Amino acid sequence: MAVSSGVPAETFAKASARAFSDTSSGALAGASARVSTDLASAPRSTDLTSALRARAADLGEPGGAPLGPSAEVAQPVFSRYWLHNRGAAPLGYQPMSVSLRPSGEPGAGGRLRVTLASDLVDTDAEGHLRIVTPPGWDADPGDRPVLLGPGGWTSFEVDLTPAPDAGAGPYVIAAQLTHGGQVHEDVLFVDGRGRPAPGGRTGLLEVEPAGEGLTLAPGRSGRLTAVLRNHAGFDIRGEAQVISPWGTWDAVRTASHPLEVAAGGGAELHVDVTVPPGTRPGSWWVLLKCMWFGRLSYSPAVPLLVRDAG
Repeated sequence: MAVSSGVPAETFAKASARAFSDTSSGALAGASARVSTDLASAPRSTDLTSALRARAADLGEPGGAPLGPSAEVAQPVFSRYWLHNRGAAPLGYQPMSVSLRPSGEPGAGGRLRVTLASDLVDTDAEGHLRIVTPPGWDADPGDRPVLLGPGGWTSFEVDLTPAPDAGAGPYVIAAQLTHGGQVHEDVLFVDGRGRPAPGGRTGLLEVEPAGEGLTLAPGRSGRLTAVLRNHAGFDIRGEAQVISPWGTWDAVRTASHPLEVAAGGGAELHVDVTVPPGTRPGSWWVLLKCMWFGRLSYSPAVPLLVRDAG
């Protein structure tokens, strides 16, 4: 941005010019622009109105390098993210949302309702919806394009056909909406006839540390490993978040990890730790919070010890 005294524009910065009698210039905090304002001719005890203009060099070229992450590390993103107690809305603030619920009609076993909505108020929202079912199951419609006007929404029913050999369940049905470079997902647990069923218990995903923690000197690196065991009859996917106290975040730099464990299977999750040089000796802790389908599974905490550099 450049500031030029007395030039009208759509956006103005108004600053008091009291007691200034020379030319001032400096950099705008947090930006690469320069501020240059000639106050020599401005009378004392007056107000100065200046125009702010962005320089083309500061705007960057379309399609250039992004300023930061534009999508969550763990995909798909659970649409009812507040159930995971992970903080603010996902990256992108979920401008299109998806909801999967029972149909609500009497005797409508095997029928679900999908609702889609757009929070965009100045443009259309476009995406693609896919219904993900267990092997051998069928959904009608199974996928469809989505186009919503500003602030628009739509709702439609999905008929489920269970596999001929489906047991009691529960089974997971997912509605996945692809939009803006991310996949947003809502899930519903059903029984072997496609009717709503109690969901999985938190204890179905077991999270245990593989060791007794880490002891590191400043400047040294190590790895924490957690063993995940899925006791459910369905695949579990979601996000694992590393939880540790303030003061350790420079050592545990990657806080979010994708999570996927096959039905009845196991997996390992690795957390790399590098203690910055100059870190004072002390004792902290680290644990894993695994978030899946609106459930939370925690590991026990393990110690993170920083010993003296000598």
